[in-house]
Amino acid sequence: MTVAIYIVLILLCASVSFLLSGMETGVFSLNRLRIRQQMRTGQAQAKILFNYYREPERFFWTILVGNTLANAAIITLLVTLLNQHLAKSWFWPAFLFGVLVVFIVCDLLPKTLFRTFPNRLCLAVATPFRTLQTMLSPLVAIFHGLWGDALKGATGQPLANRLFRNRDEFREMMQVEAKGLT
Repeated sequence: MTVAIYIVLILLCASVSFLLSGMETGVFSLNRLRIRQQMRTGQAQAKILFNYYREPERFFWTILVGNTLANAAIITLLVTLLNQHLAKSWFWPAFLFGVLVVFIVCDLLPKTLFRTFPNRLCLAVATPFRTLQTMLSPLVAIFHGLWGDALKGATGQPLANRLFRNRDEFREMMQVEAKGLT
C-alpha cells in the first residue's frame, strides 16, 4: 500500500475514535431537560440522544468495542507505515510521538470539546453515531454475549429516569419556566 492509503485509513480510524470518545463524555454532560424538550418538539437527533439514556449499556458497549477496534487499527497501521518507511533508529521515537498524538487528538481533545459544548456537538453527531452503532451492532452483540452484563453495574439506573441531578437543578428549571410564563 502507498503512504497516502495508510494516511487516509489512519485519519478514518482517528475520526471514528474522535466521535466515540466525544460521545462518551458528551452524552453524560448534556442538559437532559433541554434534550427532553427538543425531543418533544420533534427533533430527531434529540430523540436519538435521549434513547442513549434509556439504553446506557448498549451505548457503552458500542463505545468500548468501536474505540478498541479504531485505536488498534490506528496503532497497527502506524507500526506498519513506520516500519516500511523509517530507519530502525527512528522507529521508536516516531512511534512514541505518533501514540502521543493519537492519544491527544483521539481521546483528550474530543472529551474536552464535548464536555465544553455537549448539546451542540452531540446533536450534530447523533446521526453519524447511530450509523456507526448500527454498523458495530453485530460485534457488540458478540461481545455482549461473551461477557454478558459486565457493564450492568457500571450503568446502574437508566439516566432517563433521573431527569434532575439535584433539587437545585429542579429549582433552576422552575425559575426559568416561571420567567417564561410572566
